[in-house]
Amino acid sequence: MVLLKPAANSTAIADSSSTYEWVTTENTNAYKKPNVKSDILGELPVGSQLHAIDETNYFIKVESADETGNLIKGYVRKSSLKRE
Repeated sequence: MVLLKPAANSTAIADSSSTYEWVTTENTNAYKKPNVKSDILGELPVGSQLHAIDETNYFIKVESADETGNLIKGYVRKSSLKRE
């Protein structure tokens, strides 16, 4: 399992109408698609602060960095997040 961390230099543009601040409330997986049956890209630890770049009914699309610093875009379940 790859441990992910919030992207330090995210390319998401801060726009209050489409970009939100989120924090993980538990250790949670980041998925390739907005579906828990899709491939898991990695795990975000509790307390990870994230910027949303897209949103569905049940998932938030976020940018994170893997252990080597590579930027990864994935989906996190809203039930594992709260607005900061």
